Formats: sequence, structure tokens, C-alpha cells
Amino acid sequence: MDYDVIVIGGGHAGIEASLASARLGASTLLITQNPDTIGKLSCNPSIGGLSKANLAREIDALGGEMALITDQTSIQYRLLNRSRGPAVQAARVQSDKSAYSILARKALEAQPGLHIFMDTVDGLLCSQTVPPRVLGVSTVRGNKISAKKVIIASGTFMDGRIFIGEYHAWEGRLGEPTALGLGSWLRKAGFPVGRMKTGTPARIKASSVDLDSLEKQAGDPDRMPFSFLNEELPGPDIPCHITFTNERTHEIIRANIGRSPLFSGEITGKGPRYCPSIEDKVVKFPHRDKHQIFVEPEGQYTDELYLNGMSSSLPEEVQREFVKTLPGFEEAFMVRPGYAVEYDYVDPIDLHPSLESRRMTSLYLAGQTNGSSGYEEAAAQGLMAGINAVLSMRGEEPIILSRSEAYIGVLIDDLVTLGAKEPYRMFTSRAERRLSLRHDTADRRLSPYAIKIGLASPERAERFAKKTEGMSVIRELLEQRKITDADSKENACFAPHIGESLAFALKDPKIAGLNLLELEPALSQWPLSLVEGLVLDIRYEGYIAKEARLSARLEKLDGAKLAQDFDYRQVAGLSSESIEKLLAVQPLSLGQASRIPGVRPSDIALLAIRLNKKHDS
Repeated sequence: MDYDVIVIGGGHAGIEASLASARLGASTLLITQNPDTIGKLSCNPSIGGLSKANLAREIDALGGEMALITDQTSIQYRLLNRSRGPAVQAARVQSDKSAYSILARKALEAQPGLHIFMDTVDGLLCSQTVPPRVLGVSTVRGNKISAKKVIIASGTFMDGRIFIGEYHAWEGRLGEPTALGLGSWLRKAGFPVGRMKTGTPARIKASSVDLDSLEKQAGDPDRMPFSFLNEELPGPDIPCHITFTNERTHEIIRANIGRSPLFSGEITGKGPRYCPSIEDKVVKFPHRDKHQIFVEPEGQYTDELYLNGMSSSLPEEVQREFVKTLPGFEEAFMVRPGYAVEYDYVDPIDLHPSLESRRMTSLYLAGQTNGSSGYEEAAAQGLMAGINAVLSMRGEEPIILSRSEAYIGVLIDDLVTLGAKEPYRMFTSRAERRLSLRHDTADRRLSPYAIKIGLASPERAERFAKKTEGMSVIRELLEQRKITDADSKENACFAPHIGESLAFALKDPKIAGLNLLELEPALSQWPLSLVEGLVLDIRYEGYIAKEARLSARLEKLDGAKLAQDFDYRQVAGLSSESIEKLLAVQPLSLGQASRIPGVRPSDIALLAIRLNKKHDS
């Protein structure tokens, strides 16, 4: 074998997959069409946001790289939903686009056991067994490279095609050639390959915009790092701005709507429902007289601005015209036009929860190849694919995170159970236990996995041990020491550096009576975040317990395992629709079966009876 693991694609899924594989001791080859574009933030120059911040911190807790790069390249930090509850609060960092790509490549090149190779994969090498087993890859230059495991993380490049009005080209990003061949190979091999679409807005020269006339959106002064390894978030605080479309903008778009490939029939792939193009917004919401546009800097080393909320695939001259109707953009110069990109993906219903293919053993898929959207969703899948590929080589069971312990578990369970008919995006509403899955608890939930399998660095393992000890000490003191309301006034003179957290804590009746003065020695040893995390645990313990009871019922169903060769056609009373869907998904448990659309509760009851009879016999 040339390598233990081959990873195809240098995007966010490929980065995490190859680093995890190499860090776990596997000889790893990352094949990319252009090493200079590794880790490129193709669209929005930001990491985090609602639910996505939870994914980024879970990746970090498991030993991934995304949060570390994000912290080093931050140019603005904001905590979203600050006025709402902690379950739906989320950090969002504006990243320096160029710096992010540079540091991602640097991390890969510095990793022992990992090589980067510039080529384009156009097919897989596989055995003639049933089912076939992947044995390596073939490339357009005629290279045949063998491997024990292969991970496809091709992003939007697998047979990617871009559209700008009547112009179209075989490219995965504007100016970057598509990866032809692999999508066709997978189709011929029987994989459920389909087409999806995404898009990006125009980039505008910042010095051609009157930013002073726009609403300014500054970052938060209290900046929290994404990585649990960092104490502070360095970098500048570069403001974003806000502008709005208007009726003139909409008139121009409506007058040219027939020239949009989204409406002319040129594009057949399904686009992201929750991130529509500006032409989609104008057509679908005709009553709206304006749409908000976030004007975001692309980095410290460029004069380009990103128009968040104005994705478009209209002709360039139309984009130039409607951009100039935005307040402050009257003299705007368009550096790059917006465009749509259509690409091949493989329906993830064809995958095991480990992200290994059901159709071909030792083949794993991750990221937009699985029909997801977003950097964080891709990176999370890449990390799990890399981990599970190596665990499989070791002869160990894969790590399959449950819905109750990680957003990553929700993400993967949704993909492999529901499939993807449109680009999948993570939302907090998808998680049944979102109070328990807060972004501040990610390391408590997942670092033990990283430590167990050897993916946590010595520094991470040591810091986690100290944090666990510190939280145990503080929790014990909080539970033991109580005082009267009169005595609590003494807390006013408590150490000022934790005053804000204590003020928050004292408002809660469950901990208002604690003599926090006596906790000062313990608190001085551990970061303030430990106190804040425990305060939230105590404040929401009733709700968390309610979530846990619901989760216990779900986990009971998830604990009822179904054999992969289970013949649902032999279960009397199952509907034809349910049989068809169950055979397609081949769920691992009753819990997964219950989440398949179209499978009725009565069908789950029939399956439970069948399992009980089998167990009794």
C-alpha cells in the first residue's frame, strides 16, 4: 500500500480528515487540484454563528483544527443572541480570508505523516468482491495510488459548473477548474449521485464605497476564543456595515429575471432554502420593499468587501447596475461578480453513521459531497470520517456521536437517516437537547473521546484535566456554602475581575444565598468561564433534566439495535412505504428507524414487538 488513508479535496472537510488521520498515526495523502487554495473561505469570510459555533467548538474539543485557525485569523468577534438564552447564543468570527487559507496549509504541511499532492482524482480503484472494497485512486495524469481507506471531500468541485447569466464554465470556483471524472465514475458504479447548487455574491472594492454613510456594526469588546486551548482572542476589530436594497434594486432584478440561470432552467440542482439569492428574494417576497445587506471585510490584506445577503447569478452588467442602487454604493466598483455553482453530491442516505459507504467498504464521504452546506458542517464530517477511517484500520469500533451528546451527532444522524434533497444546514432547532449542547460545554462532552483515541495533544489533555478538577471544586463549594440574604451583601466587595459573573449569579434564586466570598481561593485558580458555565448549569438544571428525560426515551429506542440484514418484508403489518424506506436506509436502531420520514409510529411498534420476540426466543 502506498498510504493508509487518501483524502480527496483540500477544503474544510479535507483539512480535518487528513489532520485527524495523520495525528492518529496513519500515513496520509491529501490530493488537491491546487495547494494554494487549501482552506479557502469560498463564500462568507466568517466562522461560527447560530449552531455553527457549537459545531466549531465541538470540532476543537475532539482535537480538530478549525477553531485554532479561526482564533488566529479573527478580525471581528460578536456574540449573537446575547439578549436571549444560552442555548441559542453563538459566537461568530469574521476571519481574514487570506490568512485562514495560509494557516490551514501551514498546519497540514507541518503535520508529520501527512503529504500534499497536486493532482485531480478521476476514479477509484476497487476490488471485484461483493460488496467491492476501495483500494486507492486513479488521477487524470495517470497516477494510480493505493490506500487502505479513501475519503472523498470534494466540496463543489466534483463536476462543478459556474453560472453568471448566460455565461457558464466547468469550474468549482470562479477561475478554478472543476474536477471532472470522479462524479461520472461514481454514477457508473451505482452511487446515488445528484446535483446541488449554491452561490456567492459580488465582491466590491471597499475604497469605492461610502462606508461612512452606512450603519456601522462593531464587534464585541469581550472577545471569547473559539478554541478551548486559548485564553484570549487576538487580532483587530474591523467593523462591518449594513445597507439595504430598495425598489430601484428590485426593478432592475425583475426586469432581468429571465436572464438568471435559476429561472431560465439552466440550473437543475436544488439550492439552499435558507440562503436564497437576491433574485429569489425579490421573486418570492414581492411585498418586501427592501432587504438587509451586511457589508463585510474580506481581510486585512485586501480591499474587497463581501455583500452578505446578495448572492446572485445574474449577468455581470446587471449586477453592476443593481449594486450601484444600494445606499453608499453609488460609485461602487465590482472586483468579482457573484455566481451560482452546480456540483455533484452523493445522497448521504447511502452512508453508515460512521460516514463509510454502504456500497463500497473502506470508502468514506464528507462535507458538501454529502449534500451539506457550510464550512463548519463540512469540517465536522471530515473530522469524523478521518477518525473512523483510522479506527477501522485498527479494528476498533467507530465513534458515532449520539444526538444527545453533540451537534455533530445531530448533523450526521440527520444526513444518513433523512438523506439530502437540498443543501443541509445546521440549526439549533434540530437538536433535541440544545441546553445541554451549549457551545461552552463542548469540551466537557467530547474531549474524553479525543483523549481516549489519542487525538488530544498533551496540552489539551492537561488543560482538560485541570478544568475538570476546577469545576468539581467550585461546584462542591457552591453546593456546600449558603448564607442569609443579609450576608449576601458582602459579595459587593468580592474580587472585581469576576464581579460581572457574580452579579449574574446572584440574580438567580438558586444561588443567591451562597457565600461567594469564601470561594475566592478556588476561583483564583481557574478561569472565570468555569464559574459562568456552572452558573448556567445550575440555572437551567430543571430544563436540562426535562431534556434528559426526553433523551432517555430516545436513547432507549437507539439502544434497540437492528441487524443490517434485517428483512423488513417479513414483518407482518408493515406498510409498503415503510418497508421501502427501511430497506433504503437500513437503520442501525429503532431510534434511527423512527426518524425516517414516512415510517409510522405503528410500524415502530411492530418492529419493537418483533425484536422482543427474537430476544425472548
